[in-house]
Amino acid sequence: MSCKNVKAGIDNNDYSSSNCNLALFNNTLVNSADFSYLYAMSRTLQEEIAEARQVQAAGNIGRARTCARRAAGMAMQTTIGIGPRATDYAPTFVDGLRRLAADVQFPETVREAAARLVDRSDKERRSASQNPVQDAEIIMEFFQTNHSARPES
Repeated sequence: MSCKNVKAGIDNNDYSSSNCNLALFNNTLVNSADFSYLYAMSRTLQEEIAEARQVQAAGNIGRARTCARRAAGMAMQTTIGIGPRATDYAPTFVDGLRRLAADVQFPETVREAAARLVDRSDKERRSASQNPVQDAEIIMEFFQTNHSARPES
């Protein structure tokens, strides 16, 4: 059986030590590379940004940044396309934010917010995005008010 279509409970194999990185999603084992996408698709933009606000207020900046990235990606998805199609701006939310950070066709404030969200934490777990909710809100506001923001390819 392949990693992507193994259903939980249909066989007795232990997949925890297999070469395929599996995650459980809705009682189905899926390739972990697909898990983030599937998980995000099961939640709304409003749920993601609400969780980001809640965990950021509680001091969990790492989790807030994760939720904020998904919320920003969802806002981008509707306008410029995030997904597997050749016409999509990027294949994933993080790839979309990386591309947005470098895309001079977008305002500097939007590019800077995207750059902070995708910045990796250093060894002390510090990131350029100390307020990921605010960074996501900059991106969300831009794409929600600029419905035709798709850049030239």
